[in-house]
Amino acid sequence: NKELLEFCNKNEKYAPLAVCQPEYGSVEEIKRLFKDYPNRFVGLKFHPEELNVTAQSYTYEAYLEFAEKENLPCLFHCSNTWDVSYPDGGVGRHSYCSRPEQIYENAKKYKNVPVILAHYGGDGEANYNKVTECILQSIEKKDANLFADISWVDCDRPEKPNLKRIIAQLKEKNALDRLLFGTDAPIARFGSKSGLATPPVEVYTNTIEDIKKMIRKEFPSDAEEIIDKIFYKNAEELFFKPKSNPSGGNSSTGNVTTKSKSKLGYVIAGVAIIASSIGLYLYSKKQKSNEAIKSMENQSKQIDIKA
Repeated sequence: NKELLEFCNKNEKYAPLAVCQPEYGSVEEIKRLFKDYPNRFVGLKFHPEELNVTAQSYTYEAYLEFAEKENLPCLFHCSNTWDVSYPDGGVGRHSYCSRPEQIYENAKKYKNVPVILAHYGGDGEANYNKVTECILQSIEKKDANLFADISWVDCDRPEKPNLKRIIAQLKEKNALDRLLFGTDAPIARFGSKSGLATPPVEVYTNTIEDIKKMIRKEFPSDAEEIIDKIFYKNAEELFFKPKSNPSGGNSSTGNVTTKSKSKLGYVIAGVAIIASSIGLYLYSKKQKSNEAIKSMENQSKQIDIKA
């Protein structure tokens, strides 16, 4: 986390999430981090898949309790509920540790804590639908406070058919405030080692323009409102607005409230999701078994921190 903070200090538009590692680290370390660096981290980040600690494990509870006390959003890596078959014959296996319904179970225990399902649950229509189902169920039952980012939704499909359906479903239930823009950069298509001929910056620009184009075409009457919500207003409200804690009063330990109120400032602040993933790889290498370390090193080859 300290390495992550040094990286983010190079640009004031970065707003980092503190990487948490139940069963490998301790919530006391995170508490000390927030005490030593007040008003620097805007939330907590968990990656159950890499930790091999299921998202519904009791070991997350101490962290969620701390998040509730300090009004901190919690981002969970979220992946497939079901297997996905790809056109090239490959298969994306369902997740053992990070399915949305698993994350939802722990979120119910701390329903005041905003819990973000990263990547909208992996890939494929069925998996996207599962995340939408969890979000809408949590609203109906008032038993959790779920959000999701769209970093892997239709990432290679300019027409954005699944995102169109997601927006329509959430809009119908007045739940578009639960949707956040994301990229998962600098890995995959946003990484300099992606193998694609298109530079990452161009991929990023195209992604944003494709999303805006689809929204303006499919939701013309309130397109700009939807665009603003997804790209910055929801993130502004979630990460940067002062909030009262359940016991009364405002908590300032984790919330950064001095960010620029420009659209650009808040869009780039979403890189918190990116930078925390980098920090997770850096720290995990020191904590896991040799076999796990070798596996993570193979995956980390995709990551270029300078991207």
